[in-house]
Amino acid sequence: MATKIFYFSATGNCLFVARKIADELSNTTVISIPQVINTDIDTSGEMIGFVFPIYAWGLPNIVEDFIKKIKLNKDQYIFAVGTCGGTPCGTLLQLKKMLQKKGADLNASFLVKENSYTPLSNDVPLIRFMMNIAGKQPLSFKERFPQIIEIIKNNQKHKAERSKPLANFLGTLLHGAAIKSFKTMDNNFIVNEKCNQCQTCEKICPQQNIKIIDGKPKWQNNCEFCFSCLQWCPKNAIQYKGSSPDAKQSHHPEAKLKDFILR
Repeated sequence: MATKIFYFSATGNCLFVARKIADELSNTTVISIPQVINTDIDTSGEMIGFVFPIYAWGLPNIVEDFIKKIKLNKDQYIFAVGTCGGTPCGTLLQLKKMLQKKGADLNASFLVKENSYTPLSNDVPLIRFMMNIAGKQPLSFKERFPQIIEIIKNNQKHKAERSKPLANFLGTLLHGAAIKSFKTMDNNFIVNEKCNQCQTCEKICPQQNIKIIDGKPKWQNNCEFCFSCLQWCPKNAIQYKGSSPDAKQSHHPEAKLKDFILR
């Protein structure tokens, strides 16, 4: 059975998840969403999977744009895994509605909790409030993996997982405004004297939002707010206002820079 898994990953969690699922399925191709979003996307296949992080209680901009662009059909078995470091809210319901508008459906979808690699603190009142009303947090991918594989292999239905109703409602309201604001959050990136013009940030940005101008990276206000540029800079030359200047770069332990070079 031919399967395609489309993933978006900035620091490795979702790439790891996509690869682990693919290893258990036959005839499966793992495809980077940033690599193909501006091409003629081939979504043929009996099974289609999506793996993505949850940003601000919903889908990342690039994933939403990708779903709007692709063609799917009702005969395909479609599954999804959303990874989160905090509160997932109704992200999978958001995806399901988008797919139904395209004449397809989300047959099985899962939430998993993984490490967050943002340099910013989650200890802010709104985030704490959303976590408190969300109910039980998702289990890790390692804990969910056997169940996920069994359901997908057997083409079983699995209801879109979600937080409690109040969190879903508020998350939907907040997500729209938050995700739009992400585009200009790049105004807060700082480049220090360690920058050697290697262009790594430009090559890995999923939104092609970074250009090297006068020898320094310049962000173009179409930011995904994924922190890929900061976490993968070989010289640790990129920082973000509000984060500790002593913060260490971090990403999934099995991820490598070469996995994220896009151009």
